[in-house]
Amino acid sequence: KRPEAYLQLSWMYAQFRHFDEAIQTLREGMRFVPDPKSLKLQLGTILVMGGHEQEAVPVLEGVIAAEPHNPAGYTTLIINYTLLDPSYDRPLQLAEKALQECPENYLTHYLYAGLLFREHRQDLGQPGSTAPVQRIRAELMESIRLNSDFQHSHYDLARLDFELSNYPAAEHESLAALHVDKDYGEARYLLGRIYKKEGRKQEGDAQIAKVEQQHIDDIRHVEAVGEALLAEQAAATGSPVPGLSRTTGAAPDSTVK
Repeated sequence: KRPEAYLQLSWMYAQFRHFDEAIQTLREGMRFVPDPKSLKLQLGTILVMGGHEQEAVPVLEGVIAAEPHNPAGYTTLIINYTLLDPSYDRPLQLAEKALQECPENYLTHYLYAGLLFREHRQDLGQPGSTAPVQRIRAELMESIRLNSDFQHSHYDLARLDFELSNYPAAEHESLAALHVDKDYGEARYLLGRIYKKEGRKQEGDAQIAKVEQQHIDDIRHVEAVGEALLAEQAAATGSPVPGLSRTTGAAPDSTVK
């Protein structure tokens, strides 16, 4: 009647992309485990990973209702909403609630900043954009304060400064992201672009040449990072073996804490 065996078995299935078997395992466990909250969270996570985003919504909403101060339910549903809603309205509203309930979780600050960045990206640097820029920066800096080893916060802060033509600051955060993960191709590609903007063409070309897969578009980055985080969330409650994300097909780099 303990959830651990179901969590581990479902994650083993999910790791090899057998999502239907993983889902069935968790639903079976929910029949026998007296307190199935962890099973419900993992069920919602794996539903999203398996492409069942709509089905995951009521599951994850139930997790949040049962545990309103558990950041994992919020972050998973924010990612799910982001995949479902290109306008970002629903994920932004949920992220604001998550910040109120879980202010010490670095992922909530990171996800909220990323959503604001994408919502206001076309207006960055324009008159009237000061307040959104300040809020995005503050959220990313808080995420970094809470977990300086999360490379994606450094990368998004570098992107913000790059968009604002603040190249020294962008260089600093790109290097910080690469310090955490030297194989972070997007950060290295951005660093190359920064060097070229600063007139250091040879250095910029050298950085870009190191990147096997060059810059990917913005929504692809959202999906890749989001689904890597989902895989880590499932692994954190299931098996400790690193897993595969649905979009990238590669082992996630970050650890959800």
